[in-house]
Amino acid sequence: MGELATIDKITAALPVITILIYVIALFVNNFISIRINKLQIEGNVITKSRVEWIQDVRQALNELVIKNGEFRVINSKYVQNKQEKIQ
Repeated sequence: MGELATIDKITAALPVITILIYVIALFVNNFISIRINKLQIEGNVITKSRVEWIQDVRQALNELVIKNGEFRVINSKYVQNKQEKIQ
């Protein structure tokens, strides 16, 4: 009879144990989901910032190349004028 009483106690406790396991799994699942979402948001923000930075660098380099070309043209005209005055 002792074995039957133990089995009855386990059988009676089974729904409570199942609910506890479900609640624990629910909290773990939510915690993991929140963590993954946070990491994805951080990753998207970092990626967006990097793309913007690359675009800014490209624009700055483009302006530098243009200004360098303008400087070379002006400098070559200045050198030509100076050489013409010398001759």
